[in-house]
Amino acid sequence: MTNETTHETEQNRDRGLNRRSVLKATSAAAVGTVGLGAATGTATAEEAEEELLGNCLGDVPQAPDDAPVVDLTGDGPTTRGAVPSGENEVLFYIHGWLEDATGGGENQGQALAAALEGQGYGVSVVSVLWESNTLNWWGAKDAADATGTDFAGWLDSYMTDNPDTTARVVGHSLGGRAAYSMLDALEGTVASVSAVGAANDPDTVCEDGRYGDGIASSADAVYNFYSGNDDIVCGAYKLLEMTEAVGGVGAECDGGWFDEGSTPDTYTDVDVSESVLNHCDYFRPDVGCVPQMVDRIDGGGTDPAGDDGDDGDGWW
Repeated sequence: MTNETTHETEQNRDRGLNRRSVLKATSAAAVGTVGLGAATGTATAEEAEEELLGNCLGDVPQAPDDAPVVDLTGDGPTTRGAVPSGENEVLFYIHGWLEDATGGGENQGQALAAALEGQGYGVSVVSVLWESNTLNWWGAKDAADATGTDFAGWLDSYMTDNPDTTARVVGHSLGGRAAYSMLDALEGTVASVSAVGAANDPDTVCEDGRYGDGIASSADAVYNFYSGNDDIVCGAYKLLEMTEAVGGVGAECDGGWFDEGSTPDTYTDVDVSESVLNHCDYFRPDVGCVPQMVDRIDGGGTDPAGDDGDDGDGWW
């Protein structure tokens, strides 16, 4: 066996060990709400892997080598692949927690692109990578907020260099939190932000909430796709945070003593509980809510099912 082959074997073994460690700890800390037996400590890494990969995009196809990426994992933003320039429209996808264990941010971004194309909407999708592979949940939350600030700086420069390009952002899970944080720091304005299964409190999107000012001023439209069947944000988030998540119940702005008022005019909750049964179903090509998202383009921002309460124009 050559030194190169030995090195590759050791790398693969280390990845496998790290993967199993991540999955096992995740099942014990958070994913126990999806029926892995973690509450009693009986879940094995293999059981966790089977459930998590079935639930969270572990089976997505490999992205091509030239897949466009904005990488925020280093000391400063870098890009690689064919990051589009001068196009009419570009969509930036921000992945969620534990990227390595959930299919990889680049692969998830390309899965979203394929699902959109399958609905007749072809758009360049750029994956935004950030340091999410930590088992420290509270550290990951802080990292997501910092990611939003860092990405805002990069995106402002991108929009300055591409003034005729319509920029849209999609954030999944803690990536949804990063997208809201981005709006707080953005100097320019994006056409839309879509948070899917977002991992932040329901009052943070209210007018007087943590992200209210950014939602009101930095996007033409902000859509919060939420599902009451999202096991992670409806279960694990509540277990960790002792409150609901906006990705599970939508905005809550009139809760009593600490009333946060209403949501900004640019904000719309979209209930996709009927089509989204798991945390990573939102943009799978065979299930999820991509059809509703694309219908909003052709339907002037309305949901054909009539259950989202939106009466404005815009794109998810």
